[in-house]
Amino acid sequence: MTSLFRHSENAEDQSYSRSILTTHVVLRSFTAGAVLSLVPYTFVTIRNMSKGHSLSITKLLPFSAYGVIAGGVLGVVMVQGRMWGREQIEWQDRSWRLQENKDQASVDVWTLGSMGLASVVQAVVDGKLVPVKIAGAAGLGTIAGTLGYVLFRSYKVKKE
Repeated sequence: MTSLFRHSENAEDQSYSRSILTTHVVLRSFTAGAVLSLVPYTFVTIRNMSKGHSLSITKLLPFSAYGVIAGGVLGVVMVQGRMWGREQIEWQDRSWRLQENKDQASVDVWTLGSMGLASVVQAVVDGKLVPVKIAGAAGLGTIAGTLGYVLFRSYKVKKE
């Protein structure tokens, strides 16, 4: 988030605190929704393969898209429910601490970058804008970005 929003030196000076916190929670919810969408996809795939159908990765995109949409909606509901009635300084403090966390900032960059890249690649491969496929690719991109950062971080820590 530090690359998207200005980071102040003090929590009480943090501007756009509601936007920072909401964006963070919704982005993490996109990833969670995409991960959870793998469960029904797995069951449907196993059922279809037992009927003699072949494995189709392209069928994963709609599942991921619905997971991203559900995750995004739930993310907004969760952050608003958790922060309902809170003072502005509480929003500022949480968003300031979020931006102060360098590892979290790195995860955000990896996740946003992978989400954007996956969406663009999907649109280019299809040759047209199919919202369900682009949203599904975005969801899979968030998973790839998060996993990519975790692997990068574990390798970096081992080297140090």
